Amino acid sequence: MSPPTTSDPSPIAPTSPMFKPLMPLFLSLTSRDSTVPSTLLLSTKLAKLAKNMVKNHAVPEAMINNMLNLAREFFRLPASESLKNFSDDPSKANRLSTSFNVKTAKVGNWRDFLRLHCSPLEDHVLEWPSNPPSFRKVVAEYCARVRGVALRLLEAISESVGLKRDHIDKTLSKHGQHMALNYYPPCPQPELTYGLPGHTDPNLITILLQDNVPGLQVLINGKWVAVNPIPNTFIINIGNQMQVISNDRYKSVLHRAVANCEKERMSIPTFYCPSPAGCCDRSSGGVD
Repeated sequence: MSPPTTSDPSPIAPTSPMFKPLMPLFLSLTSRDSTVPSTLLLSTKLAKLAKNMVKNHAVPEAMINNMLNLAREFFRLPASESLKNFSDDPSKANRLSTSFNVKTAKVGNWRDFLRLHCSPLEDHVLEWPSNPPSFRKVVAEYCARVRGVALRLLEAISESVGLKRDHIDKTLSKHGQHMALNYYPPCPQPELTYGLPGHTDPNLITILLQDNVPGLQVLINGKWVAVNPIPNTFIINIGNQMQVISNDRYKSVLHRAVANCEKERMSIPTFYCPSPAGCCDRSSGGVD
């Protein structure tokens, strides 16, 4: 396994004394579902939008737990079953694959992932895994709920930069949504690899669900800062497309995932973006 590239400093465990955990900032979102005792966590790059912790992001705690448990169950299937979904074709919308490619990778990333397209659901759900038996039902319900969170976030961001509440929604056309189930197994030599190296997300916003195992880090003022999990919360990452639409009022966040030698880790990002027919540039009535 090759050592990390010099463009991304060597991975360090999230429990290292070199790291101070990121202090959470929270976004106020109103919700018709006021019965859910959950919170919506923001990265510091979204801090200008709101600074208050609020409950009720309308994704029930039971649904979050079901989604995480289902992801674990999928990656614990016998290889003969899970590999039915495997493809090394990056153009395939729904596929199981791995970041460790001995033929092409210069750095061995310690991650397996299941990529799923979610919009429109009816176009993709039958291509999703059928095992575990509840997979399609649980994931479809989760996708619909998270889509609602994404839409409310886009409305709030539109207003925060002086645009009409529905501006970004209309700019996206029919919208695009896809997700990944990321599995990071325990790594015997975590200092030699990454779960994922430093990167920004190319889409508009990413709504990230983590389990309770640390691993996510964000680059702030030239230093990698651990974003430790908080139960029943989402991390909201600003992507490159939102930076374009907002004319740099919102900046995409450089982040990475580090490996550890003790515990497996699960993360489930939902990526929200324009549909292929949508427009994403500064000339589409965006911020001056």
